Amino acid sequence: MSENSHPYVGLGNQLRKMREQRKRSVEEVSGALEINETELKKIEEGLIRPNEDIMMLFISYYNMPDQEASYLWKLAKYESSIEDHLDFDPIIDDQDFMSSAKPVIMIIPAEPKALFTDSVDITWNHSGLTMDFSQATPKGKLSVAKVGMSLEQAQELKKILETAILYSKNSSKRKLIPPRNKPEK
Repeated sequence: MSENSHPYVGLGNQLRKMREQRKRSVEEVSGALEINETELKKIEEGLIRPNEDIMMLFISYYNMPDQEASYLWKLAKYESSIEDHLDFDPIIDDQDFMSSAKPVIMIIPAEPKALFTDSVDITWNHSGLTMDFSQATPKGKLSVAKVGMSLEQAQELKKILETAILYSKNSSKRKLIPPRNKPEK
C-alpha cells in the first residue's frame, strides 16, 4: 500500500480506531454523519479525505478533545485551520474565564430532516437525560438521532407531548406524517 494510492491512511486508521473503540458499526457512523457506507469505508481506508464539514461532524460525533481534533485536522492536510471552523464568540469579557473555557462545537444541519424511528432508549443521571432514537435494520438497531436535555427540559417536553397527543386524539383534522400527495382526478 503506497502513500500515493492511500494518501490519507494515517487519518483513516485513526478514524477507524475511534469507531472501533466506541463499538460503532460502519452503518451506525455513516447514518449519524449522513454519508453513505462506501464513502465512510474509503475514508477509513485512507483512499479519500472527508471534506472539512464532514470532519467537523466526525469531531462532534466522537466528542473529540481539542488536541485529538487538531491532530486529525493535521493528518487530513487541510489548507484551513480547525479554528476557522469553530464558531466561538465569547459573551463574557473576563479574560481569566475565557482562557480556561473550552469552545463548544454544535453542528446544525442546513436542512432539518424528519427521522422516523422504531424505538428510543433513554439514559439519565442527575444532570439530565439522553434519548437515542433508533431504526430496525436487518443487521440490528441503527441509531438515527440522539437528543440530550436537562431534566427541566424533559419535564417541558413531557407536557408538550401530552398536549399534542390529546389534541391529535380530539382533532377532526388529521395531520399526515409524511404528507401525502393529493390523488389525481
